Amino acid sequence: EEGKALRGAPELTEKLVAIGKKVIVFSNNSTTHPVLMKEQYKNEKIIVTDVINSALLVSKYSMQNKIKLVYVIGEDGFCEVLKEHGLTIRDCDVDAVLVGMDRNITYQKLATATRLIRGGARFIASNPDKSFPTPRGLEPGAGSMIAALVAASDTKPEIILGKPNKFGFDYII
Repeated sequence: EEGKALRGAPELTEKLVAIGKKVIVFSNNSTTHPVLMKEQYKNEKIIVTDVINSALLVSKYSMQNKIKLVYVIGEDGFCEVLKEHGLTIRDCDVDAVLVGMDRNITYQKLATATRLIRGGARFIASNPDKSFPTPRGLEPGAGSMIAALVAASDTKPEIILGKPNKFGFDYII
């Protein structure tokens, strides 16, 4: 069930921490702030040392590449992480368009992002997941939003930062 711990996960993480191991969750979820995700795991009795999600990876990549001004297709948790890392979100004259999962995506958001990418803004994506499981069945993921922009802008993202991209694994290490 979505949002519920897998059977045995609390016991496993407890044993790992007891023997001095770090438990790092590496998630493609860009919609939820890593601190909130860590709290959600704690509520399920799963001990987590750190959460690294695709929103954090987009922030780190942007910082490393001197990207400051961004247009975002994504939810509040994504935007919060970006702002915490010094990025300024706006809808014109941007360095990059950053795309994550957005359950409130609109034609206007896609149109703005398309114009910005076609105008020279860099195109950076959070994760390639075309869909994700919910209690209702599979629903569109960030990869679906990315696909719409690829089709509209005739441009592929310069990088997709979530799993299985090497950037995230290098960051964890």
